[in-house]
Amino acid sequence: MIAPSADSSGRVASGRAVADARWLALHLGPNERRAIVGLGDLAALLIGLMIGLSVREIGIDLQPAFVLPPLLWIGTLFAAWLLFAPAFDAYSQSRVNVPYASAMASGQAALATVIAYFLIPYVTAPLLNSRLVMLVFAITTIGLIGAWRIAFGFLLGRLAVARTVLVVGAGWAAQTLAQAIESSGSGFALAGFIDLERDEVTAHDRRVLGGRRDLPTLLTSRRVTDLVVADDSRLPGDLVKAVVTAYEAGIYVHTMASLYEQLTGRIPVEHVGDDWAGAMPRIERHAGLGALTKRTFDICAGVIGLVALAAFYPFIALAIRLDSRGPVLYRQQRVGHRGRLFDVWKFRSMVDHAEPDGQARWATRGDPRVTRVGRFLRAARIDELPQIWNVVRGEMSVVGPRPERPTFVAELERTIPFYRARLLVRPGLTGWAQIKYRYGSSAEDALVKLQYDLYYVKHRSLWLDALIVVKTVPVVLRLAGR
Repeated sequence: MIAPSADSSGRVASGRAVADARWLALHLGPNERRAIVGLGDLAALLIGLMIGLSVREIGIDLQPAFVLPPLLWIGTLFAAWLLFAPAFDAYSQSRVNVPYASAMASGQAALATVIAYFLIPYVTAPLLNSRLVMLVFAITTIGLIGAWRIAFGFLLGRLAVARTVLVVGAGWAAQTLAQAIESSGSGFALAGFIDLERDEVTAHDRRVLGGRRDLPTLLTSRRVTDLVVADDSRLPGDLVKAVVTAYEAGIYVHTMASLYEQLTGRIPVEHVGDDWAGAMPRIERHAGLGALTKRTFDICAGVIGLVALAAFYPFIALAIRLDSRGPVLYRQQRVGHRGRLFDVWKFRSMVDHAEPDGQARWATRGDPRVTRVGRFLRAARIDELPQIWNVVRGEMSVVGPRPERPTFVAELERTIPFYRARLLVRPGLTGWAQIKYRYGSSAEDALVKLQYDLYYVKHRSLWLDALIVVKTVPVVLRLAGR
């Protein structure tokens, strides 16, 4: 399908002209773009390893000949890359499409991968016999991945055409989706809206292209690849027929909630309307292998964490006591799995008696109640380490929504749809919302974090848990926890 373009007179250019300008028009979605760039990354890693082994085997002064590495060496290198690439957002939609940003993120991930590869004994290629070989392998690998990312960005501009999205509806939900499309850098482009309230084009928004009767014509004239039904009301029969016809013609048909979820990693709870079932996560009444594996990991991580905490506790306690008066630890009641109340333990990061009247208050950025040491503890998330004990006890998990105080839960349940759905899983030390959004200090922030939390609850898996744990590490190292 060739996307149209317009000349200076506003007329649509021919398909041949567009093809000549772009060589070949490909409508690539975000997942397709990530898949292509991912395969190129793995190829660059393999070539870098082969060059490094060639230098090791025959010497730098001889004619280079590629050495095919054993599968164990290749698999370990790929595994290390798949661990670090998500941690540095090397596959985020906003970076894959921008050559410089993509090269920087992938270069950092490649550097971490190379260092980790050198440090894993027995199952990695023996590249440590000389500094020259190590240097060749590192420079080649990082350089190839960076060059591939820049080349991909160039080819993307030449070959790829944005997927054209037409939205059925022009209300609040449609406007929210339009903002997500424009800010995601995902390879989608908004064609415009269909206003269901009237048959004539409205004057207040130029993105409104027509009424319901114009849908069949616009699908053809605008070369639409994706049709989104954003109106929450029941569609009339003639519009349903037009949507089905579009589907039969090979046009992707989405609901507003499904495409928004794909673009942002959030569930738009305030816009789901009659599609409320799409926002609700699946419920597992009986623990399966995944639940058993998750609990086993929680216990093992908890025990290791308690040992590490015991080693660092004296230094943390001394810093807290020297900075301000009051106890080192304090406990606070939170709402956990299925609404059960439990007490969490935290290192004190605020002045003693921060809430003298007993009234719960949101913690904000620059909160004067936070001590100097407390700011560091919060930024590095060290203040939450005593909650490892809650993980061992089964009240929390390593990964899950953050537990909130009962007062805030009661308040947010009254104002935010589906808020209680986040209680369907155990709360966690880290989570999807924590790595994707800033520290929440208001009901508005709580709504955004709920959207992320529901996405996690709906799509939870061992892979997603592993991804969250890996992406938490850079957050902690950058002191971006609060």
